[in-house]
Amino acid sequence: NEPCHVALVYPGAAATLYVNGKTFATKKSDDHVFTFKVPMEHVLKVMLSEAQRTDYCYAVVFDLDGLKHINDNYGHTEGDYAIRSIANAVAKVTEGDEVSIRAGGDEFYLLGVRAHCTEKTLIDKVSKYRDAVAEINRASNKPYEISASVGFSLKKLSEVHTVDDIICDADKYMYLCKSENKKHRR
Repeated sequence: NEPCHVALVYPGAAATLYVNGKTFATKKSDDHVFTFKVPMEHVLKVMLSEAQRTDYCYAVVFDLDGLKHINDNYGHTEGDYAIRSIANAVAKVTEGDEVSIRAGGDEFYLLGVRAHCTEKTLIDKVSKYRDAVAEINRASNKPYEISASVGFSLKKLSEVHTVDDIICDADKYMYLCKSENKKHRR
């Protein structure tokens, strides 16, 4: 295995993510989420190439709550604002050895591989994320509250067959959270 060299270049507020000298992703100055030039799976393979079988792999899935309600009642510009706000909060808690990805319209993944990681580490990360969203809500003075359901999964790399497996596990927990959140919103 060749060593993996990752560089994140910020010319102004725009950014380019280089892995082994190749452009993997770019980001506009007004955006906080990278647009990948290669499939996400390729980026994850690069992340995993340096990992040891004893390392831990984890996924945190964030899914915006109530996007349809925001779009229907306040317009798509406000819906876009809500999506960007969740992206900003996810980016705020993403550390240098992790990658955060917009996986769908209003769903984001935070993925990482580390030699040492515990459930408490991820619970703390989710707590910091919730603090970031609370700050966005306080500062925005919007007539709606932004929130997202969150789920995570943590496994030894030796127990992970594919990255999709760990994302699916995190997704299951996110949907349990979403179900609970819907009960409390009624």
